[in-house]
Amino acid sequence: MKNPTREPGSKDKLRAYFLSNVGQVLDSEILRRVADSSEWARRIRELRNEEDYDILTHKDRSDLKPGQYLLATTERRANAFERGISKEARAYVIDRDGNTCQM
Repeated sequence: MKNPTREPGSKDKLRAYFLSNVGQVLDSEILRRVADSSEWARRIRELRNEEDYDILTHKDRSDLKPGQYLLATTERRANAFERGISKEARAYVIDRDGNTCQM
């Protein structure tokens, strides 16, 4: 459970802003101010990749310019991935590779 007295983080702020502006083109400068963080672009990628929000950029739609973002829908896609690996899997791989770095 989240601490109710803690101020929302930059990802929480961005998520709320996108959800309140569905279908509207949002400029990177506005999103930077909303996030109040130098890592604002990373937080947007996390919303896209880990939380499955359909946030589009100029790479997805030709009518968007670089630095413009658009949340197409509030419905989340079904292909999110987890960022980490389990402790068990990590321990297995480290043991398997003889505690050496592998490419």
